[in-house]
Amino acid sequence: MFRAFSGLHSLIIIILLAVLPTSSKAAAAITQEQLNLFAAHLDVKYRVLANLPADQCQSGVPCYRIQLDLTLPFDFSPTGWQVYLSQLDKLSFVSANDLDVELVNGDLKVLTPSPEFSGFKASIPHTVTLELKGNHYTEYKPLPNYYATASGLTPQIITATRELTDPHTGIGTLSHVATFTDPHRQFRTTPDDMTPWATATTLYANNRDLSETDEHIAQAIIPTPASYNLLNAQPADIRNGLHFIFDGFRREDVQPAIERLRALGVTSSAQGLPVTLIRSAAERFPDEAYSLRIEASGITINSATPAGAAYALASVTALLQLGDSTLPALSIADQPRFTYRGMHLDVARNFHSKSSVIELLDQMAAYKLNVLHLHLSDDEGWRVEIDGLPELTDIGGFRCHDLTEEHCLLPQLGSGPSRDTPVNGFYSKADFIDILRAADARHIEILPSFDMPGHARAAIKAMEARYRRYMAEGQPDLAKEYLLTDFNDKTAYRSIQNYNDNTINVCMPSAYRFVEKVVDELSELYQQAGLTMKKYHLGGDESPGAWLASPACQALLAERKKTNPQNLNLGGYFIERIANLLAQKNIVPAGWNDGLDHTEFDNMPARVQSHIWALLADNATQLTHKHLNQGWDVVLSLPEVSYFDMPHEAHPKERGYDWAARHINSRKVFSYMPENLPMHAEVWRNLHERPFSISDTPVKQPGRRVLGIQGHLWSETIRNEWQAQTMIFPRLIALAERAWHRADWEPGYAPDGKSYNQNTGYFSRAARTARDQAFNRFANTLAQKELLKLDALDVGYRIPTVGAQIDNGKLHINILLPGLPLEYRINGGVWQTYSGPVDVPEGVVEVRARSADNLRAGRSLLVSTSLVASGNAQ
Repeated sequence: MFRAFSGLHSLIIIILLAVLPTSSKAAAAITQEQLNLFAAHLDVKYRVLANLPADQCQSGVPCYRIQLDLTLPFDFSPTGWQVYLSQLDKLSFVSANDLDVELVNGDLKVLTPSPEFSGFKASIPHTVTLELKGNHYTEYKPLPNYYATASGLTPQIITATRELTDPHTGIGTLSHVATFTDPHRQFRTTPDDMTPWATATTLYANNRDLSETDEHIAQAIIPTPASYNLLNAQPADIRNGLHFIFDGFRREDVQPAIERLRALGVTSSAQGLPVTLIRSAAERFPDEAYSLRIEASGITINSATPAGAAYALASVTALLQLGDSTLPALSIADQPRFTYRGMHLDVARNFHSKSSVIELLDQMAAYKLNVLHLHLSDDEGWRVEIDGLPELTDIGGFRCHDLTEEHCLLPQLGSGPSRDTPVNGFYSKADFIDILRAADARHIEILPSFDMPGHARAAIKAMEARYRRYMAEGQPDLAKEYLLTDFNDKTAYRSIQNYNDNTINVCMPSAYRFVEKVVDELSELYQQAGLTMKKYHLGGDESPGAWLASPACQALLAERKKTNPQNLNLGGYFIERIANLLAQKNIVPAGWNDGLDHTEFDNMPARVQSHIWALLADNATQLTHKHLNQGWDVVLSLPEVSYFDMPHEAHPKERGYDWAARHINSRKVFSYMPENLPMHAEVWRNLHERPFSISDTPVKQPGRRVLGIQGHLWSETIRNEWQAQTMIFPRLIALAERAWHRADWEPGYAPDGKSYNQNTGYFSRAARTARDQAFNRFANTLAQKELLKLDALDVGYRIPTVGAQIDNGKLHINILLPGLPLEYRINGGVWQTYSGPVDVPEGVVEVRARSADNLRAGRSLLVSTSLVASGNAQ
């Protein structure tokens, strides 16, 4: 569609006649003006044709096929142009009559006219069919910002592929992506895939056991305290604010908690209700534990640590109901379930600003999370300034259209051709120190993560640029000092993300000098913030089969065969060396389980932190038990419950990756049982909604406990802060509940080990009922109390899509979070408030929820017998 053809018809015709050659003329090289018009008016339509099983794919593994239709509203014959586009997954087949598609690197592909191309004819599409490895289940897997360019011209983003924002919901949309219509071909891979499309009817059945209640709201605290008792006494009046009295603590120990109260309307005042914070002996209170007593005469807090005192104030804030000037009289004795209660944020793929990180820290502190695992480097970006290595951020911090990568990295993940975009950027040293101090003030540890030896393309390309700079200056020793590339290595490989140059050569001494330089400079930033870097996450995951043809590695392997012929795994060798380097500096090495599993246990330091990111339906239980039994600290990072970049619900209009889980809503996170992993085989299903089994082998040794759990946001499909918040919240609050509080319904491990599946029945009916009742209370508290606070603080969260059903002409609606405002409309009419079953005439009915403060709408769903039956509900 030529969107500009309306009132400006005559003007456009004049412009076209001026700058475009007629179809009768010979093709000519494109000019900047023509390129600008091409990008402004090229219509792109992206359609998912089908997900296919391996036997129907050119690659021999499961694949999907997409169709791109490119159309101009006018004849266009200039040549020499290219269209660059980001498309996730490995390309295995292309079908196009007169257009060529080739891989550049990573997800970046380039589309060019073939020798047979004779130009665009007005309104006649040119079609390209692509087959790529993997699956494609949502309309948010495609990436925006295709761009057109030509030699010597300034690249232009193709307007039709820009991401738009719905003004009513804040949801980003990709207008070039066609709506899914076929649940069998587009939403499933094989007949064995039983994933239900999350229609209004499906959600209504899922939510049937939930009901709205406010009986418990006044005394509800998230996360749930270890124990508390309501007092038979008058409530505390806070209409005049709070008056803080410090006995052994300083105001700065709890200042962020006080600021949160102030932001929610509870001021500090000499006339306010007294709040006495007493520092008690450590023997009375474990680390982070506290007691809290609220009476009409005042609030008393006891703790041995500033963190415990801050958490007590967080509980006061959790009791707060906006618009109510009283707090219930009660006493609490509380302490955390896990030492490690974390959130992982990927700022490498797409950048997140300092202010957004600090906002996340605020919310983590409010819900008593205490570690921010900050993923600061990957193939697509290096995000923190390192003194003495300016190329890391000058080049590695930006993506733009520079195929030589002299000034920036290649565009990836739909970043577009310009350096000037919010997905680019880095933290200066001062920024990072600010983040460290902000975290420390909130009793949160920053766990820095720099992924190596794979996932390291940003660092590799930056150090190659440094090499070229010093070689041009005639200083070869400096050029090679931190080089990560063996230029004589002829190894051909492709990483999981389709790079052929993203792995540090682990056989070069300069690679270890580089890592030590980064560690030392980062440690210095911690020291400048008044802190000590206690842990460092070295990554270690998904390292492809590089180095085989590297002369440096061949020499190292020959040497190692003489001393250690049983272990020639170079990836494991790298991790062992880095882990021991860190240990020598009194820094605990952390890494992903697959990289750590390449090491020899006897070669590793005494203390190691392993993050388990395997799937439960695969071998997560076995790896967890193995690493626990080795004496390592284990943090559960299970993707099917804690990767918040996965969709909230199984619906094509839900943002997110889908390789690990088709849906992770707050109820699933709430039902997580981190201290009995195999039990999930009784209550969860695998990626395709099929039953699976878990054998509790090797049996976890008595007394071994995981260090903790964490949520994760990987940022490949997250391009702004609003998107990040609506993927994180409210799931992070459910994760905090499980990290802080062990529920009575959670079963423990069987001491002798067992096998679990959908029929074993170890998770009793009574425990399931208790879990579901607990979630109903939690969900009501979220909807009626906590989300109002997020609204007041301008923190985004996903508003659930609602369930609905029409019975005998009456519309029934329910929701995952009872208490949120509900609406319906008929045949596109005015939205009406829903307060109970209502008569509806025949026609198309839409339903939706609104934010707790009623200012924002959620995504709507259709309720229509014919549409739902065909799987075509929106």
